[in-house]
Amino acid sequence: MCDRAESRSITSRLDVVADKGTATVREARIDRGTNHVTLDGTVQLPKTTAGFRRTPGDLKLKIDAPNLRELTAFLPLLSPAACRPSGTIKTDNSIAHLELTAAG
Repeated sequence: MCDRAESRSITSRLDVVADKGTATVREARIDRGTNHVTLDGTVQLPKTTAGFRRTPGDLKLKIDAPNLRELTAFLPLLSPAACRPSGTIKTDNSIAHLELTAAG
C-alpha cells in the first residue's frame, strides 16, 4: 500500500527541440511514486497549427509501473499488480497507431 501523500505527488519533465521542420521529443516523463511513464521520438511540424493532427510522427512509449494501483489511483477498476508496457505511436493523417506490449 502506498502513502497517500506519495500517491498524489506527480512530477514531470519535458525536453523538446525543433529544427528544420521536425520536433524531437528527447524526453517527456511523468513520475508518480515508484512509477514512470516516458515518451520520446519525432514529429514533423506542419506549416500551420491546423495541420498538427495530420503530420507524421514516430514516438516511443514506455511505462514502468511496479505499483499500478499508485499510478492509476484515479481508475479504481484496474488491477493492483505491477505492469511494464512499452510501445510505439505513429501518427499520420489524423490517425494514431499504437503498438503496445505489456509484461508484469
